Amino acid sequence: MAKRTVNLRQLKEDAESVVTNTDDATTNDRTPVVSRKMTFPITYDAPNGETYTDDLHSIILNSDGRLTKTRVFNSLTQGMIASSLPESEQLRLEALARLVTQLDDAPDWVTIWAGEDMELLSEINAVLVRHENAYFRGNNRTGENGTFKPRVSIDTSTLDKTGLTIT
Repeated sequence: MAKRTVNLRQLKEDAESVVTNTDDATTNDRTPVVSRKMTFPITYDAPNGETYTDDLHSIILNSDGRLTKTRVFNSLTQGMIASSLPESEQLRLEALARLVTQLDDAPDWVTIWAGEDMELLSEINAVLVRHENAYFRGNNRTGENGTFKPRVSIDTSTLDKTGLTIT
């Protein structure tokens, strides 16, 4: 059986080829905690004895970017049903998909070693998730009692009167 090498950069390019909307949804009245784009330095001591140092550029995914990430994830399963994979493998593939879509022009060493080294993948993924969380918290406002208002608030009082609850 021939070995198949997964080219993460090519998976991203293939997934992006079906993007339909490149407009970023922005509002003028938001006060971001962090920018939609963020650069962070990384140093990695690879198993081959090399030390790599670069600046990585994270960009918060828009709606099409999230679809691209899903397409990359599906490609990474190589035809297997994602839910049949062990949870740890699903999480690894999710992190790889995030890495190749949320990082803008990641250096080759990142895409190569992140596919092999779980610590590298995990650390980069953690920064990307933190960036996303901080970006969307930019709309936090303080309520009357000094606590933060939730970003999403839904009034279900009409449904609550039915006595039915969703858990």
